[in-house]
Amino acid sequence: MYEKSITCTAQNGIHTRVSHGLSQWAITFESDIFMTSRGITVDAKSILNILTLGIVSGTSVVVSANGADEKEAVDKIIEMFSNNDFDPPLYIDDCSE
Repeated sequence: MYEKSITCTAQNGIHTRVSHGLSQWAITFESDIFMTSRGITVDAKSILNILTLGIVSGTSVVVSANGADEKEAVDKIIEMFSNNDFDPPLYIDDCSE
């Protein structure tokens, strides 16, 4: 288990678009990833679970993970909070005409 804590500085907190970006990054990792705030722990791979935390600017969040890539997973989520950059990963479809 690897974990780090951070305080949310996003002016509008963690709303739907931000939750989408966080969860989409979380599912790219093999590890189980969790977010904890105010004593509530949720699966970070679910948009709705993240929204239930009600994270507003100034809220403390602990990001933890357990698995093969736990350090990379936690560090990526913490980086997103640090930079207030919650854009989801880009997926490129292999479409042939």
